[in-house]
Amino acid sequence: MSGLTGREKMAPKTESRKHQRQRTEQEMQQLKDKIKASAPEVLDVFNQMDKAGNGVVTRHEFRVALNDLDIKMSKKEKDNLLSMIETHGDDVLHADELDQFLNGA
Repeated sequence: MSGLTGREKMAPKTESRKHQRQRTEQEMQQLKDKIKASAPEVLDVFNQMDKAGNGVVTRHEFRVALNDLDIKMSKKEKDNLLSMIETHGDDVLHADELDQFLNGA
């Protein structure tokens, strides 16, 4: 028996989750800053991402845009990020969703 209580056994995991959450928040802010720096207006950023010019950014276009910004993330991380930003439920990014992500508008 280790002599640790249940709470003491959980402490390292809790601390690890807290650290992970802080790291994720920092990474998200860096990502936002990098995207904003790529163009002065959200619509300009969106239009750069929308390679097909059809008014939506597909998963592929989103991944390519992040690569173009030299954002180092795995394909899965990029897909997860798009899923977090995309709120319409149609699996593509719209300009208003990008604006909400970048500006909280």
